[in-house]
Amino acid sequence: MRRRSRQAEVWSAAGLDFLEASIRVQPKEDDDSEEFSARAERRQRKLEDAVRERGVVLSEHPENKTRRMLTALSSGR
Repeated sequence: MRRRSRQAEVWSAAGLDFLEASIRVQPKEDDDSEEFSARAERRQRKLEDAVRERGVVLSEHPENKTRRMLTALSSGR
């Protein structure tokens, strides 16, 4: 069974809206760590560019969405 290489998840609550877009990059048989890292970084940039082209603003917050959502919900936002 083939796994999806792209996923999207939407969270919306307490006045916050998140779209989490992610990719999975599998190493190729002949990849060394540098080749794999470079390929993964290129795929990440392509994903970020595609998201920005659709008018979505990427978050600059270092904390993850789960922590931000739980904090907002617990503070009664």
